[in-house]
Amino acid sequence: KKGFLSVPTKKPKPKTPTAAENQIVEVKPKQSKGDALKLPEVQEAIRAQTKELQSDTSWVTPELTRALAMKPHLLKGLNDPKTQEAIELMQRDPRAAQAKYKDDKEVMDFLKEFSGLMATHFSLLGEKEEKAEKVAAPTATATQDMPPQVMKPEVQEAFRDPQVQRMIAHLQQGGQLDM
Repeated sequence: KKGFLSVPTKKPKPKTPTAAENQIVEVKPKQSKGDALKLPEVQEAIRAQTKELQSDTSWVTPELTRALAMKPHLLKGLNDPKTQEAIELMQRDPRAAQAKYKDDKEVMDFLKEFSGLMATHFSLLGEKEEKAEKVAAPTATATQDMPPQVMKPEVQEAFRDPQVQRMIAHLQQGGQLDM
């Protein structure tokens, strides 16, 4: 008995291509208007924050000033017109700045070290802010943990009494309660 595998198969006849099929189709990428990775909302937010940082100098702390003073080559670079131009271009178009200054070792070294210093500085500022928030937060939650009797106005008034406050401070410092 013969199976389907032993049945002779018909081979398709090769087609002769028509003139339309002989044409080569060229595939090109779509030309994007502007950089596809630049999102207008993000660019606007960056511009707004840059303006805010330029007008608000609270981030220029004594620690940053000391760090810059310990690196005179960075101070020199901040006053150099070429590196100032590189910083401005970096703020507007980082890719263009990288392309323009990729072979300029002096500018690239400055940008790398200055960026690292600023990143460290802003990280430390963020940590300080978080610590300050944590210190302020317990006072708000402390009243939530207190029993309802303590929240009564007359008890609150008693806690405000200077003599009671001195006694509480004495006990918190390990003193004994004299009765």
